[in-house]
Amino acid sequence: MKKETKQEINREYVLNSVDNALALLECFEEGNHELSVPEIAEKLKLSKSSTYRIAYTLWVRGYLVKNEDTHRYRLGYKILTLSAAMRKSSNLIQEVRPYLKKLMEKTGETAHLAVLYDNMSTFIEKIESPKTIQMSSAVGVRLPAYCSATGKVLLSGISEEELERYLKETELKRFTPATITNAEKLKEEIKTIKRQGYSIDNEETEEGLMCISAPIKDHKGDVIAAISISGPATRLKKRKKEHIKEVTTIAHQISSSITL
Repeated sequence: MKKETKQEINREYVLNSVDNALALLECFEEGNHELSVPEIAEKLKLSKSSTYRIAYTLWVRGYLVKNEDTHRYRLGYKILTLSAAMRKSSNLIQEVRPYLKKLMEKTGETAHLAVLYDNMSTFIEKIESPKTIQMSSAVGVRLPAYCSATGKVLLSGISEEELERYLKETELKRFTPATITNAEKLKEEIKTIKRQGYSIDNEETEEGLMCISAPIKDHKGDVIAAISISGPATRLKKRKKEHIKEVTTIAHQISSSITL
């Protein structure tokens, strides 16, 4: 399915009030747990009075919660109800969930389902490992595509032109000594992933964390999502070859069975 680019969007049909309200909610994506009206206004480049009215409306609707002691806002539980509804209605999540559970049981590690959204690898489902030491994550978490296992798999599914555009739009920041920050080196990595059918985040996003990912493809062979396992690098390295086989095998099973 063709994704409409921002350049193709007709701004005449965009309601500024709704756009600003959604932009306000997105301020909390950046790891900001609580924000004041002045802080939000500065981020959105809006007046404090307009920002207050938007925040107040979202508070009335349950999308924001206000700390009466600090007069700062945080996301409300209404967000969770929408997230739960989306997950229940998503055919992809429903079809993949049993396989994720199987992957977690086979490997003992936390299993994720991710899609590429706004140039980020976004977790849309998770089956948590029962082990005490595991990757800390949640549905909705977004990771830079260029240095995460799922992200690199998803990038391997886009065209060369789209990859070039992604590299122009994305700053390759260094998170650990292993992070790939050179565009040419990343392109070679993507070629390798296409050829071998899996990707590894070997402590590129976070030191001590390792992830192994493989693509989910539709009936046309296009990459539509990625599955992965994540856990302590010391533990995953001991069974690396075995885990690669388990992840790629289940990814192939999903690709063969999905009805999207």
